[in-house]
Amino acid sequence: MRGKIVNSFYDGSESGFGDFLRGSIHLYEVSKSFNLDFDIDISHHPINEFISSDYGVTYPKSDIKCLTKEIKKNSGDTNFYKNCNQELFERLTSIKNNEVKYVFSNFSFLNNIKEEAIIDFVNEKCDLSDDCCSWFQKKLSFSPSVADSVKSSLQSENIKDYDLIHFRIGDKVSFLGGDDHDGPTNEECFYICKKEFEHRGSNLPMVVISDSNKLKSYIKTQAKKYGFPFYVFHTSSGHMQNLPSSVPEGGKAISYTKANLFYAAFDMKLVSMAKTAKSYSVYSWGSGFLAWVAKIYKVPCFLNPFPKLDIGGKKMISKRFLF
Repeated sequence: MRGKIVNSFYDGSESGFGDFLRGSIHLYEVSKSFNLDFDIDISHHPINEFISSDYGVTYPKSDIKCLTKEIKKNSGDTNFYKNCNQELFERLTSIKNNEVKYVFSNFSFLNNIKEEAIIDFVNEKCDLSDDCCSWFQKKLSFSPSVADSVKSSLQSENIKDYDLIHFRIGDKVSFLGGDDHDGPTNEECFYICKKEFEHRGSNLPMVVISDSNKLKSYIKTQAKKYGFPFYVFHTSSGHMQNLPSSVPEGGKAISYTKANLFYAAFDMKLVSMAKTAKSYSVYSWGSGFLAWVAKIYKVPCFLNPFPKLDIGGKKMISKRFLF
């Protein structure tokens, strides 16, 4: 039997589910070059109750070698791409027949692209092969509770098809209680929703997801007030990790609940079913959560940084930011 490498999402890694998918897609591709089998596993993270893989082998969490943490511990952030690529190469080449190695890796060749160029690269050059999409779709399963809840939510608003828009406001504002005076306001995000809806000229309703529960509450209220078909199905978002990379060393951990994890899977299910998906992010590299879920399920998607707006009407959103 050939050797195998398993990418394991676990409670305690620095990354969320989008980064895990990015690393898994990379390993799916490169493991072929090393004549290795590949699998993914989510059993060591509590989100496994709501979205899971079919790996089905029991092993201790201590068997998972977290590449990002090991590299940062040994080398810091200096030459991170080179060190991570080398570490992954050495692990892949060391796997013997009948051996299984467990890692957590979010690494891909995207890590070698300048942050400001990542969004364009993902939009233009990161479509996945049919084989890759099919493999991940078969591996990832949403729990009946998530699937039924999404179905019920859509039916309650008589929604069959929809476009989806995602706002990534950032961990500092959404989860750490901080302020970002240079970031988008709730009013600006609602303005983007209106311009997107008008530009598309579509009769499809727009489902809105975001890491910011305050923003979603605002959009839900404004949509109802002005009669726009924008739908927010929950205000229970949270990060999937207590100590993501956005938390400074020694900083206060982010707490999350079972409800937060349920609705993270809920949002992933919404993305997987959308006709189109669009993301605006405060991060220059966009949103992996939106991008990789959408690409796996073949949903046309487009990432954007937030445009600079003058909602007084003097400036309009550039067509660069619109479908």
